[in-house]
Amino acid sequence: MKRVLCLAGPLLLAVAGLTEGLSARAEQTPHATVDVDLTRRRAIGGHSVFDRHTWFGVYLSPGFGTTLVTIDGQRKNVDTWIRDEGAMLPSRGTVGFRKYWKNGGYVLFTEDPNRPGFINPAELARYVGTPDRYVRAKQLDPNHKTILSGEGHGEFPDFMCWPKELTHGVNTVSNHAAHAEAVIATFRRIEQAGGLMPKWYEVLNESTVQSNFGWHWDPDAWDKLAEFHNAVAEAMAVAHPEVKVAGPTDAWPYVDGENGQFSAWFSQNKRFIQLSGDKLGAYSFHPYELDFAAKYGKATVYEAQFVTQHVWSKGRLESFVDLWENEHWLRWGDYKPFVISEYGALDWGETNQFNYVKSCNAMLAALMERPDVIDKMSVFILSYAPWNPSYRLTFFTSDDGGRTYHPTPFMNYLRFWKDLAGEYLFASSDNYHVLSRAFLTNDVVYVLLHNNHRDEQRAEVRLSLPPDTEVQQAELKMLFQNHQDLGFQDYAPVASLADIPLPPEATAILRLKLNHAPALPLYFEDNYYGNKVLENITANALEEFAINVTKPLDHALEGGRLHFSLHKNGGFAYNPVEIRINGFRLRNLPDIRHSA
Repeated sequence: MKRVLCLAGPLLLAVAGLTEGLSARAEQTPHATVDVDLTRRRAIGGHSVFDRHTWFGVYLSPGFGTTLVTIDGQRKNVDTWIRDEGAMLPSRGTVGFRKYWKNGGYVLFTEDPNRPGFINPAELARYVGTPDRYVRAKQLDPNHKTILSGEGHGEFPDFMCWPKELTHGVNTVSNHAAHAEAVIATFRRIEQAGGLMPKWYEVLNESTVQSNFGWHWDPDAWDKLAEFHNAVAEAMAVAHPEVKVAGPTDAWPYVDGENGQFSAWFSQNKRFIQLSGDKLGAYSFHPYELDFAAKYGKATVYEAQFVTQHVWSKGRLESFVDLWENEHWLRWGDYKPFVISEYGALDWGETNQFNYVKSCNAMLAALMERPDVIDKMSVFILSYAPWNPSYRLTFFTSDDGGRTYHPTPFMNYLRFWKDLAGEYLFASSDNYHVLSRAFLTNDVVYVLLHNNHRDEQRAEVRLSLPPDTEVQQAELKMLFQNHQDLGFQDYAPVASLADIPLPPEATAILRLKLNHAPALPLYFEDNYYGNKVLENITANALEEFAINVTKPLDHALEGGRLHFSLHKNGGFAYNPVEIRINGFRLRNLPDIRHSA
């Protein structure tokens, strides 16, 4: 066993003084060489197996989809269809403490007559949460990992809140102990019912949106938000220490800002890390992109990144995660995992299915080899929407007011991802527009290929095989643009691995059948972060960082990879990268002119 040192040191640099514009020379790279190493397995921060429960969840509460749907003569409920078609399940529910359902209508929670500011304990014991859903969810899959989130949008009892004239007219919790008691009561009800216990609790859903929490308009808003999160986290640590409390559940957190000065980061997110980083079990946020075709008339995300900052899938997402982790490392000496409980594209009313899925797939593929820092991802595609049967961002929708439901093209998303599994392998692409990941399950290799460019790419997949190991069969399946729909090609034979076409922004899985299951050694890799982050640099100026290996290396050190991020509004007119490690200048550095 050997160790690979991954210097994921995320040197997120705010770059100034570079010429405006974008070189046309780097806009198009039509060919990618993808190398897959089948001579060794890979453990990333101790994670050697691709955990589907981590990477594949869909939206709505576990156990909610009880409506029966008939497809090709088979009749199953919505949740079962999603499980059977995609090997995933609804993974994120919410719970509110302002009102509850009783006798066919909503009733406001009442105040405890003996304790001002607290909810009536009889109502807490009887009405908080929906434990029956979690009982059904446990029956579907007892190992499923789910998220429970507290409602935002001012959904708190008036008697638990500050006077609205102090909080911009928005309900804002004043009695943190009372709110924490209500949260604990929810988990107690699920536990007593024998339901599937959520692994994470988000204190507020999208709490950084101004309309959710009144004090977010004030200079010390994030101090108050952290105080609220910490109170719930501390109470849950006593009552349910197995549950990770997550926050701040940021929405639309483009922290570099319109001017590229990261002012929101310094006054908000960084402040939250300083005040809550030792209390919370995980960080949480919702990366959404716009539907750029609808919003800006740009056919692809690649083109859109040069006219708007609202792009996650071209590098900003990984940089954002590294920025949080690096800052947490500097402040607390360790790092916290991330829960991404929603992600997707906005402008839902206009977005076609492919425009939506291409953003989702790009984000998923980008983070897929970060199991050491990503705890859970749940895509924002709803199981179904009985409160609005005509809603189309779902796997099942209705044309007759909810009397019957039928599948939508999003079912192809389920079918595409259904079988991806295995142990991590090393895979690399020499083309920054083609993301590659690889996994081994017994005698089957899965190679994920995602085209992040506006033009078709052609990939050559090269395999490093152990002795006496051969590929007996190669098949490819793909999600792609089919006019205005989400096109799906199921596994079909591949004539040659030397020339695999990838349509614009398509995602493909190459399945390789080997003649036997190889026994491979396990190589370990760990992440180490830089000693500073978010440094402004100027042209021709040297910026020095140190990355210290603090853990004892109990295996031979074979190599390393350096992750760094550069930011400049409007992108780069030329490639500004020059890196020296311990005085030695590196060659073959990436050309980042493709990125804004």
